[in-house]
Amino acid sequence: MNKWFQIDEQTETVSGRLSVIFLGLTQIGLYLALMYQRYVLDLPPDYYNDLAIILAFSVLGYWGACLFLGGVIPTLSFRRAIFIYAVICMTIAVPHTIIRGWPAGTEWNSRLLVILGLPAGLVGGYALMAYLGKKRLEKIISSESD
Repeated sequence: MNKWFQIDEQTETVSGRLSVIFLGLTQIGLYLALMYQRYVLDLPPDYYNDLAIILAFSVLGYWGACLFLGGVIPTLSFRRAIFIYAVICMTIAVPHTIIRGWPAGTEWNSRLLVILGLPAGLVGGYALMAYLGKKRLEKIISSESD
C-alpha cells in the first residue's frame, strides 16, 4: 500500500458519509429536474420518464440495501404501517388535487393508482426489507454466538 494513502476506519466512515450526502444531493437534483420539467416547462411525460425511472431505482435501491444489509432500521407494526400509509396518501392526494383539480369520472382509476398504490408499494417494500434485514441480522448474530 502506498504510504500516502492509508485506509483506516475513520477514512472509511468519512468516505461513506460523503457518498451518502452526494447520493442524496443527486437524488434531490433529479427530483427537482423532474418537477421543473413537469410543472414549469409543462412537458409531456415522454421527456422525463427516463429520469423518473432512474430516480426510482436509485432511491429504492439505496433504501433496500440499507434496510436489508444494515438490519438496524426498525420494523413496522401493522398500526404504524397504516398510519404512515395514510400520511403518505394525504401528502400525495392534497397537492395532487390542488394542482390537477377534482378528477373527472374517467380519471379516477389513474389517480387512485398514484394516490393509493404508490404509498402501498413504498410502505410494503419498506416493511418487507426491514423484516428481511432484521431476520438476516438475527441469523448472523445467532451463528456467531454458536
